[in-house]
Amino acid sequence: MASAVLRGYWVSSLVVALGACGALIACHDTADRSEDHAAAGDAGAGAGGEPACVPAPPVLPTDVPAAIAAPAGVMLLRSLHAQGTQNYRCTATPGQGESDPTFGWVFVAPEADLFNACGVKVGSHFAVPDSAPPAPEWKYEVDGSRVIGVKVESAPVMDSIPELLLKENGHEGAGVFAAVTFVQRLQTVGGAAPAAATCDVEHVDDIEKVPYSAQYYFYSGGD
Repeated sequence: MASAVLRGYWVSSLVVALGACGALIACHDTADRSEDHAAAGDAGAGAGGEPACVPAPPVLPTDVPAAIAAPAGVMLLRSLHAQGTQNYRCTATPGQGESDPTFGWVFVAPEADLFNACGVKVGSHFAVPDSAPPAPEWKYEVDGSRVIGVKVESAPVMDSIPELLLKENGHEGAGVFAAVTFVQRLQTVGGAAPAAATCDVEHVDDIEKVPYSAQYYFYSGGD
């Protein structure tokens, strides 16, 4: 009986999503989300025995800058919240001729956990090992699938890392992220490089991990 009620809920949600989506589609079948339910498991259950949290269907973002809008025809697969750090290394660049070297913070990798709408960790975000420049990668730990991205466009955010539209540049494994074609990084807070003056000859090769949060939207399809 409970499973029938749950199926009814997802069907209703699917109908609402289809009616409101327009060119962008925020829907997928119930079976595609069953792994998310399992990932929540007992972690979403309260001490009083109330039912475990079931992640709500993802909702398309609003007020997205035109430069980083998702392409027409995409389907929203997942919306996951990231909490972690953007990591930078203090780097020296040799000067020309007799000029002194210059110093600056160079981005080396993101390092973040990905959480579903229930607050359950279901993935991770990092850089492809030994990639230069660092290539962003996301792993959906529920099924082991991965997607690598490359930046298409960015939109500045004051005192924070920019919002981004990224295109798929490689997959690994079979599962949800194996179908991802585009990723948006939105609602960024923090993560900007440290002040330039804090990188000098005494701090070369130091790593600074700057806290940040963001909402990542994972799409399939599109142009």
